[in-house]
Amino acid sequence: MTERLTKNREFWDRSANWDVLRAIYDSEDVRDPESGKQAFDLAGVRDALLLAHCVDPTKPVVDLGCGIGRVMKPLASLCPEIIGVDISKEMLDQGKEYLEGVENARLVQTNGADLPGIADNSVGMLYSFLCLIHVDERTAYRYMREIERVLVPGGMALLQFENIMSEEGMREFQRVVDLDEEYPLEFYTIEELKQKFDSVGLEILTWSTAAQFLSVTVTKGKPGGHVALDQSSIEVSELSASGLFAEERISLGMEGTASALLRNRLSEPMRLLARCELSQELPSGGYESYFLAAGLVTLPPGKSCEFRMRYDGGSYSMKIELDGQSADFRQVLQGKAKGPGRAHLTQALIPPGFSATADFGQRFPHMVLGRTVEVLD
Repeated sequence: MTERLTKNREFWDRSANWDVLRAIYDSEDVRDPESGKQAFDLAGVRDALLLAHCVDPTKPVVDLGCGIGRVMKPLASLCPEIIGVDISKEMLDQGKEYLEGVENARLVQTNGADLPGIADNSVGMLYSFLCLIHVDERTAYRYMREIERVLVPGGMALLQFENIMSEEGMREFQRVVDLDEEYPLEFYTIEELKQKFDSVGLEILTWSTAAQFLSVTVTKGKPGGHVALDQSSIEVSELSASGLFAEERISLGMEGTASALLRNRLSEPMRLLARCELSQELPSGGYESYFLAAGLVTLPPGKSCEFRMRYDGGSYSMKIELDGQSADFRQVLQGKAKGPGRAHLTQALIPPGFSATADFGQRFPHMVLGRTVEVLD
């Protein structure tokens, strides 16, 4: 290990012993002694929902910079093996306790720039959240080469970097520049990332540059045949909506149904993430969720299927169905938003390789429905 990587390991070992939850995912809720653990777990589920539809159910998944397994835990049920890689022994030791009972989870310590014990051409999907932002650019490049090594042909990786071209990214850059103590954080542009990934044999399939994090999906060679690349891949017809999904002034106690016919035009089955979120607009900017519901549905090739969302205002629950069968991995997460106010209701059907970003909405506008509503209570 280089001197830089040794210092990096020591930093994260100290962080794990200081406050492991805040070291991994710091937020106002996580800092609250009463709600911290629940908020930490909830953040892991939210991030898992960004990845679930990209998992190949027949191949291992890798979490690069796994910490104690925040995202691994809710994602593990979707794959035969989930491998967590981290530089910090302290993080991994605490991860063994956090992941107790998750039988298909494996934890591996890295020297800070490699993926040891993971075979060439063996991984269907790799992801890295809040990790590569903390390693220097040379080390990140070594990880890029390792990602290319372990992915199967057609496999994908979903990665986050700090976005120096966004207002939030520039503010974060200015903040760390003036810190008294060295804090590891690196910043990128999409053009720089494209050049580096191309040089190691990976291609950026999708990206989002709208916020602090520059989120990219890269593939090794041509993406698998289940990945939708344009609007013609999925046909959406016969849309209908009632109640919560149709009115401009709504109550969380209302019922509602939204439905459509979906047809997969690809030659392979396609797993879609069905996502519905009601978010309150904050006076200071941004949103807080009333709820987020999500589930996985699998479209067979060449067949039309009825997709339906049913919201039960009495129990504040959502059912997501395809041809009458409940979606897998269904989640209904309660948010912080309370009381009346302007809100945004968004429904989306997201194919593998994409997330709920502006880039996805531009490429698949027929698969996203968003409108402003007024929540009455």
